[in-house]
Amino acid sequence: MNSDFSQTLEHWQNFYLLAGGASATLVGLLFIAVSLHIDLFSDDSELRVREVAEQTLISFFIVLITALVLNSASPSPAGVGLPVLILGIFNIARAILSIIHRIQAAMQHLHGLRDVGRYLLWMLLLPTASLIMIGVALTLLNGDTSKLYWLIWAVIITLISATTNAWNMMIQLAVYKHRRAAHPQSTGAPATGKANAGKS
Repeated sequence: MNSDFSQTLEHWQNFYLLAGGASATLVGLLFIAVSLHIDLFSDDSELRVREVAEQTLISFFIVLITALVLNSASPSPAGVGLPVLILGIFNIARAILSIIHRIQAAMQHLHGLRDVGRYLLWMLLLPTASLIMIGVALTLLNGDTSKLYWLIWAVIITLISATTNAWNMMIQLAVYKHRRAAHPQSTGAPATGKANAGKS
């Protein structure tokens, strides 16, 4: 049984190698982006940017860990199904908490049902991926690999969500940088530019 299980997983190894490699690369780029704007991430007034960065990092790590599990040397139903199940439960728990928090904040800035609907659509991506992961994990625990292809969609959805978050984070960083440059006193950022210019 384990032999058939392993042979089935081998057909998906190239996909998960690609997904894991993409996630690892994007994690590295995320660290670079954070290090280049470390002043904003250390500012308590910019908690929204820090939250998006944390969620993006976790999403990339979930894809990376899933890829590592699916490419393990001697996979077994429990060895693959249990980690995927844990990742799915963890992911849906953090997604629900994030939805509650972000909807409360978004309702103050979004106007009209169209904007709210578009926002909720993106927010529902992670719970959808998590439910798929949980469902596939339960079948894997029983040694059934017939639903394994659904896990591809969970990985793709998670990557789309994380990449979209990363893009939105970069846009927010640009906005905050512009705001600080235009109103250094109101944002609490020191006007070091003028001071340095005076010294030179």
